[in-house]
Amino acid sequence: MASIRLLGACGFAALCVLPQAAGAQTRCQGALQLGGNLAIAGRCELEDTEVRGNVTLFPGGSLTARDVRIRGNLEGSRADFVAMQDSRVDGRVDLQELVGDLTSIAETEIRGDVILTNNRSRLEILNNELGRNLQGRGNTGGLLISGNAIDDDLE
Repeated sequence: MASIRLLGACGFAALCVLPQAAGAQTRCQGALQLGGNLAIAGRCELEDTEVRGNVTLFPGGSLTARDVRIRGNLEGSRADFVAMQDSRVDGRVDLQELVGDLTSIAETEIRGDVILTNNRSRLEILNNELGRNLQGRGNTGGLLISGNAIDDDLE
């Protein structure tokens, strides 16, 4: 499995595009700060990382995040999956048409809306602090919502 390690190269870039090659993986660890937006088209692991912009997942992209702060939005359309834990998203989370087996967001603070639309993935939204609405529509893989504090509406 190919592995690419970002050591701050994206810290000064406005856009960091991760590899699309089959089996390619990007791992960002060690109190890394990424300036600008992060576009993910392959597998990406973030740990102890701050992204000062939006994170966008494209088809084939997946995100595993632990102890991550995203200062913008987390968005994905037709991506594989998201596995996020012990993190914070300052904006909204908008996941549409994900195709992986399981997408989970746990023990995370999300200050904007959480919008889950037409996903084939099984979705688990567990023990989070949600600052706005949680909306789930047309999700065929199942949606488990448990232990969340939701400031506005659950739709």
